[in-house]
Amino acid sequence: MLSARHRTFAALLPVAVAMLVALVSAGPAQADHYDRLLAPRSVCSDQLKSRISSDRMERSMRCMHNYARRKVGVNRLRQRSRLMKSSQAKSRDVLDCQNFSHTACGLDAFHWLHEFLYTASGCYSIAENISLGSRYRGNVRHTMSGWLHSDGHRAGLLNPGFRHVGVGVVRGRYKGFNVRVWTAHFGDLC
Repeated sequence: MLSARHRTFAALLPVAVAMLVALVSAGPAQADHYDRLLAPRSVCSDQLKSRISSDRMERSMRCMHNYARRKVGVNRLRQRSRLMKSSQAKSRDVLDCQNFSHTACGLDAFHWLHEFLYTASGCYSIAENISLGSRYRGNVRHTMSGWLHSDGHRAGLLNPGFRHVGVGVVRGRYKGFNVRVWTAHFGDLC
């Protein structure tokens, strides 16, 4: 997960904070705890399907996010079109540049959030989760499980300070493999 905050003060001096958190695997004792945050198939359909449209996969992933947030008593996330566009653009960059990174193609981690004007107000909080997987490892449930079992990714996903989300999944070839690249952009405006 990568996150940033930016607030414009009376003197109009911007302050930005960015943090990169490494993927941390949860131990067996924690695994059961985080697995309870995974929605059952009866609540979020299509989470195990791989031959469906990207729109349906993204809808299922948003459902999984809101289920997990509801289980821990956090407000639901509302989809924002600017975040949808920025997350899809970021996923395409990973494939286009063959670089699985928050700074794919040499772009600033939040380039697409700025490009699609989500941050235009000058006062915002944003975060990004990315994932790459082939076959079942790229489906909704497996991707969400990976994010929930990573301290940094889970922190962004369950952060009560975020009210908006955009989830983008793009299919393509990465280093010779057929994969899905997921990006979740979280945000809030002051």
